[in-house]
Parts: sequence; structure tokens; C-alpha cells
Amino acid sequence: MPKAFQPAGGLSDATGQAPSPALARGFIERLTESDGGRGLSGLTAERLDDLCFLLGSSPALARRLLARGTGWPQLFASVYDDANGKEPPSGFEAGRLQAGLAEAELPAGAIQLV
Repeated sequence: MPKAFQPAGGLSDATGQAPSPALARGFIERLTESDGGRGLSGLTAERLDDLCFLLGSSPALARRLLARGTGWPQLFASVYDDANGKEPPSGFEAGRLQAGLAEAELPAGAIQLV
């Protein structure tokens, strides 16, 4: 059985703020497994909070990120920047981020479970 995911500092706080902290932690673990944690290490604290909120509130959108495999950080950044005007975010626009992820193309061969 794989070792349980152990969030560190800000990650624990971020997942704790999600609508479903357990769901957010589970998806964070799966994203970390998909890219060795590289995607999380490049996120600002604000983006990490927003990612955890998204993961803890929408399993369907979380699965869309997972379907990207190692490309999930690029998809999240692209949609996040678009939803927030490509400037440092002053207010997270969840609706625009969710719409962007829902419209993103899945890689060939990905199974959509929405």
C-alpha cells in the first residue's frame, strides 16, 4: 500500500480551506503522483489556495486536470491566467476558471468521467 500523502505547511492550510478538505487532499495526492510534485512546487500561495478550492469542490474538473497527466500544471496556469486577466490575481473568479477547465480539450485517449 502506498505511503499516505503528507501535506506540508501551506498545503495543509490550503486543503483545509476547501469545501471538502478530504477531496482536495485526495486530488492533490493524485496530481503529485502524476508529476512527482513539480506542478505544486511552482504555485504561489494564492494559486495553491485556489487549486485546492477547485479540487475540493468539483471532482469533475479535478479529473480533467488529472487527465492531462504531467501537463496539468500548464492547463491550470493557462486557464487561471485567462480567468484572472493574466495579472497577479486580486480576486479568484471560480466560475471563469471552472468554465475554462470544462472547455479544455482532453488529450487523445483520455477517458472523460463527468
